[in-house]
Order: sequence, then C-alpha cells, then structure tokens
Amino acid sequence: MTLKERDRLAMFSRIRDGHMNLMEASRRLRLSYRQAKRLWKHYRQIGDAGLVHGLRGRPSNNRQVADARRQRAIELYRERYQGLGPTLASEQIAARDDLAVDHETLRGWLIAAGLWKPRRDKRRRHRRRQRRPRFGQLVQRTRQRSRVVR
Repeated sequence: MTLKERDRLAMFSRIRDGHMNLMEASRRLRLSYRQAKRLWKHYRQIGDAGLVHGLRGRPSNNRQVADARRQRAIELYRERYQGLGPTLASEQIAARDDLAVDHETLRGWLIAAGLWKPRRDKRRRHRRRQRRPRFGQLVQRTRQRSRVVR
C-alpha cells in the first residue's frame, strides 16, 4: 500500500470504530464527500484491498498493444534495417511495412534490445575563451589589434 492508501485505511478504520464520521474523514483526506462515500463502500465490501487501485500490478491496455508493435518493429529492424539509424529505419518501416512507429520510440526500443547504442556528439560547438586575471576584464577587438580594457 502507498502512504496515501494507508492514510485512507486509518481514516476508514476510525469511521468503522465510530470515532469519526464520513464528512470529517473526507475533509481530512481532501476528498469530496461523494468520493469518500464511494471509497467507504469499497472498504466495507472488500476490506483493506478495496482501497488499493484495481490495476495495481497489471499492465495498462496501452502497454499491451505497444508490446506487439514493439516485437514486430524489432523483428523488422533485425531482418531488414540493421545498419540504419532509428530515424531512417522508422521511416522505412512505416513506408514499406505499414507499421507506424515514431523514431524516438523505436530508438528507445532498440536501445533496450541492445541493437542501438546511444551516442552523443562530443565536438565542442564553441571554443572556450581565455580567462582574464581580473574580474570584469574583457578583450576589445578592433580590426588591427586587440587591446585590454581595464
């Protein structure tokens, strides 16, 4: 149980023992009276398990659809598009195999499957300027020479 669910359990056990009413418990739990009433009904029927979310430990419906698509996309990548990057591979999979997968999603799947290694561009975009010995000192560049402004 989460901390939130344990707080609800403590409140509902106090209601059951007659130390508190449902209106007061709903205020303390920061729930509407209607929501508290619905939870109280679950608690009375099922017990402690009535306060735990029903989908705890189960995959979502969205995830189940993604698993089938994931397996198909990874198979296609292994069979036909092994040397390509995720962006081009996702475009090819969408065009030739009728499986629309976003390139970032495909990249994540390939990294998890060990088929793609994430790389960062290690080049420096800008050179670091040389630090000046005094705070606030800058180099003023002119066309012929540079001079130090103090």
